[in-house]
Amino acid sequence: MNRGKDTDVHDKHGTRELLSKAAADDVAQKELEDELVFKREWDDRPLRWKIGFVIFVSLFTGMLIGMGEQWLSRDGWVMALGFIFTSYIIYLTAQRWVCDPIEKLSKQITSDSKRENLRPFTVSEERQDEVGKLSRAFYHMSVRSLQERFENNQLRRTLDDRVLKATRRATVHLQAIAMKDPLTGLGNRRSLDGNLDIFFESCIESEEELVIVCVDLDHFKTINDEHGHAVGDRVLCLMSDLLMANVRSDDLAARQGGDEFVVLMPGCSLAVARELAKRISQYFDQQVKMLIDGQVLPTLSIGIASSKFDLVDDGYQLLEKADNYLYEAKRSGKGCVVDASVLGKAG
Repeated sequence: MNRGKDTDVHDKHGTRELLSKAAADDVAQKELEDELVFKREWDDRPLRWKIGFVIFVSLFTGMLIGMGEQWLSRDGWVMALGFIFTSYIIYLTAQRWVCDPIEKLSKQITSDSKRENLRPFTVSEERQDEVGKLSRAFYHMSVRSLQERFENNQLRRTLDDRVLKATRRATVHLQAIAMKDPLTGLGNRRSLDGNLDIFFESCIESEEELVIVCVDLDHFKTINDEHGHAVGDRVLCLMSDLLMANVRSDDLAARQGGDEFVVLMPGCSLAVARELAKRISQYFDQQVKMLIDGQVLPTLSIGIASSKFDLVDDGYQLLEKADNYLYEAKRSGKGCVVDASVLGKAG
């Protein structure tokens, strides 16, 4: 029975201790909150108020020093100690309220000016005094500065990309112009030279036949002399139109110079190339009569070389073979097609 009473007394005593501790914690929390509120109220005071307060404290302290000096028979050490104490209080007050916040703000502004990203200011933006206003103002200025920097970088990258694309398009366009004959629109001598060995090596690697067709206009000088260069140009354009209309998409037709044309035909047999040459020659004979009214009409002399029948080491040798067959056609009376099979030169 006594043991139960002792237990009840002990429980009541423990409960009182817990309540007392909780009350003490509440008081401490309340004091801390009051201290923070007090500190915030002091921080939020304007600088002019703080400076005025420092001046007031200085005057009041000076008055007390004077009274103490009078009371203590004007001993010099009292004034000295009072002056040191007053100066120290003024220094701490100015350091706490003015110098430290401005120094922190200055350091962060200097540091952020060298950074690519923005970080929150260490000086509290909740302060309502001039330092807090400066902190918020500099923060918003930094945000706008970073936004403008980002937008400028984006704009520069966009412009650089557009300039690069425009430069590439212009380069491709200029290269295409440099590879085309301005009168006929066919490839020019540069295009032929740049692709000749490429076509030849590609056909050798794939074990395909490469055929080169050389075409020359007979009596072209006479046409220019009798009918003028304008008519001669129309004859050249007629020839280029016939070539573009009849060659395959994989073929390369080029104007080698003057009145001579060349067609590179990869993967084509000699027989197919011969039929193409005869067909173009017939079309040309039919249509040139509508351009020129005269006794002398241009015809086509054509020489054809094949990598299968003409054993050569490179594309230029094959082109030279085709050119030799062309002049053989001219010597044979013009207006005809000559190749290795016609001359009986297999190899």
